[in-house]
Amino acid sequence: MQGYFELLGIPTTTGNTLNMSLTFNKKTTTRVLSTMGFTTARSIELKALEPYSASFITQNVGLPCFVKPNCGGSSIGTSRVNQVEDLHLAIDKAFHEDSHVIIEEFISGIEVTCGVIVNKGKVMALPVTEIVSQKEFFDYEAKYQGKSEEITPARLDDKIYLRVQQYSEDIYRRLDCRGMIRVDYIIRGEDIYVIEVNTTPGFSEASIIPQQAASIGMSKTELISAVIESSF
Repeated sequence: MQGYFELLGIPTTTGNTLNMSLTFNKKTTTRVLSTMGFTTARSIELKALEPYSASFITQNVGLPCFVKPNCGGSSIGTSRVNQVEDLHLAIDKAFHEDSHVIIEEFISGIEVTCGVIVNKGKVMALPVTEIVSQKEFFDYEAKYQGKSEEITPARLDDKIYLRVQQYSEDIYRRLDCRGMIRVDYIIRGEDIYVIEVNTTPGFSEASIIPQQAASIGMSKTELISAVIESSF
């Protein structure tokens, strides 16, 4: 759709064709961010119908690990695998959603997320939100059925908090993002791992970006207006 609108000269409130194609591919996004100097989790990619070895996977990413569709969203088809015997089932589940699957190392730490918008011509990181899931991870049920606590601002050391915001603004610029995005991280000690860049974040009353905006006194109307105005 972005490419079609670009041909017609119609502005959109999302990234352009290249940005959206890149960020919808989780593995390629983290690979690009890694070359830019950001810290990312170890991962391997599987393609449908290609053979794979459970022992190779565990040797490279360890256990526990996460198995998820490469181009999926909302954690659909994503599993946390704690035992090697559960790996094949998790991979099959992910392949039901996509022909490419990512298997990513588990990083024990604090899960946070940071929204970014352009406000009055300036790239601006919103407050950082800490995610405390009642489930094993921030899965579909935790995201959309109230099985998580979302704490804004996140309970982080001030220096780490500012670094998360700075990283988010930098990623927005360097990936040529538009509109509003959300960047997910895991904090382990002093290390900040970029997990995912979401260029089509949710926008319901329960969604994180409206919560972040509200925490600094920005109404949903003001947020929408900022996103629209930045598109022209």
